[in-house]
Amino acid sequence: MQWSGFVKQHAKGKVSVLADAAVYRDQLSQKINHTNEYLMRNRLSTLVKFVNQEVDLPSTKCQNAYKEEPWKCMFTEYLYPFVEVPIMFTASLYDAWSIIHVLGFECSDLYTISPCP
Repeated sequence: MQWSGFVKQHAKGKVSVLADAAVYRDQLSQKINHTNEYLMRNRLSTLVKFVNQEVDLPSTKCQNAYKEEPWKCMFTEYLYPFVEVPIMFTASLYDAWSIIHVLGFECSDLYTISPCP
C-alpha cells in the first residue's frame, strides 16, 4: 500500500494493489506480564526514524496528514484513506509471528494461544 501512489503515477496502465503480507493495526498489545504497550507502534516508529532520515515516506498525502507522527503511515487504518487504487487484502490480520510480536502473547506456542491463562 505504501508504494501504490508512486506506482500509479509512473505506470502505463491500470494499477491495483494486492496486500498479501504485513497488514498491521495500531493497537495495544496484551502482554501476559500486564505491562501493556504498543509493541508495533514502538517498532515501526523507530523504523521510520531510522529509515527515513534522507528520504520521505512513499505516501506523501499520508505523510502530510501526519507530519508530527509519520509512523502512523505504517499502519493500515491511517494509510488506507490515502490509497487511491483498488486494493484487495489477502493476508490474515494475525499470524503465528504477530501473536507473539504484535499482540504480545508470550505464552503462545506459535500455533495457538490456548496455553495462555
